Amino acid sequence: MNAEITAIQPLTFRTATPEDYKKTVCLIYSSGPKSFEYVFGRKEISALDFLRFAFKSEKSNFSHKNHLIGEIDGEVVATGTVLKAENLVKNTLDAVQLIFSFYGFWNGFGVLLRGLRTENIIKPPKGKEQLLAHLGVTPDFRGKGIGSKLIDQLIEESDSSAPIGLDVSVKNPKAESLYLRKGFKSIKTISSKLKNEYGYVASHKRMILKKDTV
Repeated sequence: MNAEITAIQPLTFRTATPEDYKKTVCLIYSSGPKSFEYVFGRKEISALDFLRFAFKSEKSNFSHKNHLIGEIDGEVVATGTVLKAENLVKNTLDAVQLIFSFYGFWNGFGVLLRGLRTENIIKPPKGKEQLLAHLGVTPDFRGKGIGSKLIDQLIEESDSSAPIGLDVSVKNPKAESLYLRKGFKSIKTISSKLKNEYGYVASHKRMILKKDTV
């Protein structure tokens, strides 16, 4: 599997910069487009518009500073981040500021409410938890082992003494299959009926990396 990557060009990883927004934001969005639209979509605004705005900033979980990108021959082909409970309060406050700055008060308030509802399904990390999130691979490079190497790199850069988990939509069996192969196990499924005219939040499974695979 990894031989296919080598045959193309070596896969390298680095922290994203604001200039990476075009490819990287699309990859972040691809990790849950319907969920992003449910929270951030408006009549004349796509979730992509807000994600670009937030990615270019220095703040919140959506910032370029918090995203790892994978490149092949200078082309961004993958991205992901590690969410840590210890950063939750600061990142949440930063996100609130960005939301009100982008949407204004009334629309921003609605975004916050939908975000809180979504966090009942896709729960943020707590205690010492770390969660892999915003995992995306460019369509042309899927099935070449890049997603597997992205997960390996994120795990390597995380705290090995703390539990590592992730959330996967029940509508994404291919991703779940990859996570199972990487040593994650499903511990619970949270049902969702969240839906509006812009998108929906599917039911999600919380998966945890088995300790003997770290």
